[in-house]
Amino acid sequence: MRHRRDGGRIVGALEPQCRQRGRPPQNPPVERSCRRRCKDILKPATGHSETGTLAIDNQIIHNLRVPFNNGTMTFKTARDNKLLWNCRIAGMRKRFHLIDELGDAVVMNLDHSSGAECVISIPSGLHVFVEGGNGRVNIDKPRFHMDLHLANAKVGVSPADGQAYKYDVKVTTGKTEHFESAAGDRVFNLNIAVDNGAVSRY
Repeated sequence: MRHRRDGGRIVGALEPQCRQRGRPPQNPPVERSCRRRCKDILKPATGHSETGTLAIDNQIIHNLRVPFNNGTMTFKTARDNKLLWNCRIAGMRKRFHLIDELGDAVVMNLDHSSGAECVISIPSGLHVFVEGGNGRVNIDKPRFHMDLHLANAKVGVSPADGQAYKYDVKVTTGKTEHFESAAGDRVFNLNIAVDNGAVSRY
């Protein structure tokens, strides 16, 4: 798979190697995180924008993993097979390797930032795993599976019209609305666990 960076945008699909502008790929491939092998050429920054697209081959890529510490995340369904992201990231190196491909998953490396604000559009049918600390997560008309676990957060869910979902919503300390699971030809699973906070519709 291939990608290129064009004016701050990542276009196309990723090869399982580490790529930075002006730096050739290195072996071994993605089994060792590109993040570690490239960190020597990354310069620190207090905050920056990351916007990009990544073509997803659903015969190869089945999962998206998004670990983060603090932030506001909006997940919505993409119009085609392209993963899109528009992020403002604080406390992370400006040229940090944001996207990795690990086996059958794409990983967005936000867990070393002090804060992130992202809108992420996800191709239909992917399984999204989100592990976060503090913040706000909006799930906007999803046509994908999601497993979401947050420590201190508010979660908003806006179901897509005519779409059936199977909900598993748990809040240890806080409150949640009642979400009615439904049957259908194509049901998406939304598993939401919040240690301290609230889950509601919007």
